[in-house]
Amino acid sequence: RLANSVKAGNIDLYHLYSLYFLLKKQTPERLQWLEAAAVAGNARAQLHWAKHLLSLEKPNEQKAVEWMLEAAKNGELAAIQWLTEYYFRNEKWKHAAGWAESGMNYSDLRSSLQLAYIYSLEPEGTDFKESDAVVVYESIAKEHDSVEARYLWARLLLSGRSVKHDPE
Repeated sequence: RLANSVKAGNIDLYHLYSLYFLLKKQTPERLQWLEAAAVAGNARAQLHWAKHLLSLEKPNEQKAVEWMLEAAKNGELAAIQWLTEYYFRNEKWKHAAGWAESGMNYSDLRSSLQLAYIYSLEPEGTDFKESDAVVVYESIAKEHDSVEARYLWARLLLSGRSVKHDPE
């Protein structure tokens, strides 16, 4: 009955079926419905379809990245975080920072910390500065009342290049 409703085009049922998939073993039929839900535009299904592609014996990373991009564009925070880490690992700094900024739009502490860290690295080929990291750490220390952000902010202020220190 559920399958007939999905075939009729009820997108809400695509979502329901994609969630049902997550609770059961991966069978070819369930994978077919998960893919259908992803194609229909369900962000959570797109995320899980990308993860499925990465879990295959021969992972299809490029296709998985494409699906993660779709999920992130549709507002799936876990996909935004995954893309930030993916681009960071591949040293595509501007892409990593861009996705981290997107995560900040969701008031996501993890994304904010990642963005500040990227800035603090001052990667070659970017205009990112450690002083930008100081600003981000200060902002998230206040907004999220984050001990980690306060610690990293203080560490940069004490030992970083962005603040001039008195000679000893």
